[in-house]
Amino acid sequence: MSFVPFALLLAGSFLVIHKLVESRVRQSLLDSLRDADHAAAEIRKKGEMQNSRFLQIVGENPALKAGLQLLMAERRNKAARMTVEDQLREICDSLHFDYLLVSDPDNKLLAGVYREGGALPAMDVARTQPPSNGIIPFSNGTMFQVTSIFINQGDENIGRLALGEKFDINSFTVKAVLIHDGKVITSNLSPAILPREVETAMSHCHGGECELELQGETYITLPADSIEFGGGFRLFTLQNVDSANGPVQKILQRVFVVAGVLFILVALVISMLSSRTIVQPLA
Repeated sequence: MSFVPFALLLAGSFLVIHKLVESRVRQSLLDSLRDADHAAAEIRKKGEMQNSRFLQIVGENPALKAGLQLLMAERRNKAARMTVEDQLREICDSLHFDYLLVSDPDNKLLAGVYREGGALPAMDVARTQPPSNGIIPFSNGTMFQVTSIFINQGDENIGRLALGEKFDINSFTVKAVLIHDGKVITSNLSPAILPREVETAMSHCHGGECELELQGETYITLPADSIEFGGGFRLFTLQNVDSANGPVQKILQRVFVVAGVLFILVALVISMLSSRTIVQPLA
């Protein structure tokens, strides 16, 4: 009569503590994802501001302006395009840019170069549609995050100049997945986790916080909406709940086992003493 209620009370207490700890770990993971999101957004904001300053300087280059005006007047002139590409290569080499292009006021590419290995090949003008800002992927798997400004001659807009830096998902301090229209473009998850597994698991994650399972492990994810990528690209950051929760739960299990054993011993002693107080008067 005394042992069973106390055993149920102890089991209930253990269950409540387990749920509270699990909830606290989950909240800590969400907070860490938000902090990582804000930190990455601040870093990228400062980078974009610096790139904009560089672009303002480059955009005032008289030779580049002259070449751009000539190319706009004679778009089929191969020599004019090559001249502008050479100017862009020279700027990229001197300022260590990864991607630089010029387009007309309607954002149609006129000329551009990008870094591939140690070279700066020209872009395919017919097939490349440059974003004004955001991410542009290349067929070789390289991606650039782009910042752009307008090039003005007096009060007239004569084109747009875009600068890009290579997008490296490994620069994030947490696990991250870049998705475009529901397809995984790149991630820093384990190579054993295939992109189609991630796409299937994240198919129901449309808004904010979301929980998903990958290869038997539970992850919690948040969209990194503080960073604007544009063009249908969205970045999701992830944390492994099982990895974070496992060590804490092991400690709790040890505490529960020790507390349970001590409870059983104390309950047995109390039961024996209670029995004697009843039996001895009867005897």
